This record gives sequence, structure tokens and C-alpha cells, in this order.
Amino acid sequence: MENINQVNLVIESLDRLDTLEVGAKILAPIANGIFLDATLRDPHHVRLNVGGKVVVNKTVGDAKRLLEGQRRDLEGLRDRALGDASSVTKRLREIEMTIENETSDAPGEPSGASPSTGAAHDASAASSHEKKKRSRSKQHE
Repeated sequence: MENINQVNLVIESLDRLDTLEVGAKILAPIANGIFLDATLRDPHHVRLNVGGKVVVNKTVGDAKRLLEGQRRDLEGLRDRALGDASSVTKRLREIEMTIENETSDAPGEPSGASPSTGAAHDASAASSHEKKKRSRSKQHE
């Protein structure tokens, strides 16, 4: 998202070049937050870094079209990432529901019982069963 905003800011800056005349005083960025005082010689052309330390002269319109294409690409990537995240979230919810259904359908456990509650219930039932067995065997003696 931040990259899309940066591209939009550059496009807006290129749009403002049309309002300037040759000889206008401008601030030219040389690094993040560092500017030079400069005099505009040509408000209709910009220098564009195309990679590998190669800079070419382009019209403002060409530069804007290039940036608009980059913005469309970034928006497409963003939308795809959001769609993927939504699909993953949906699948996780399905898995969660499956686990909840399997847990609540487990034999010997009351519906909605947690595994720890079920284990405690099983231990209590086993203890009670053992007591009954001992009681019966004492009666037969």
C-alpha cells in the first residue's frame, strides 16, 4: 500500500510540473529529506533511471504512463494478496469448524466438552467403576 501511495505522489508531482515555467525556482531532492535549490530548465521532460545506472530523457507524459502502469501492477498484487489472505482465513474457519464438530462428536464425552474436561470425566468414571468392582468382590467373600 505504501508503494502505491508513493507512486501516486510522484504522479501528482509530475502533474504540477505543467503549472511551472522555465526558470522557476524549485527544490530538487537528492536523497530522502535532502534537497537542492534548483532552477527548472525544462518542465516538459524528466530524467528517468531505467536501472543499471542508466538514465534516459522522457516526456512527463511518458513518465506518468510508466508510473500508472506500475501503480496498476502494484494494485493487482495487493488485490491478489488480499484475495489469498481471505481464502486462507476462510479455509482456517472451515478447519476450525471441522475440529469443533469432531471434538463434540467424540464418544464418551458430553457435547462441547473440552479434551481436559473429558479426560477428567473418564478418570472419575474409571475410579467409580473400580470401587463398584471391589465392593462386589467383598460381598462374594
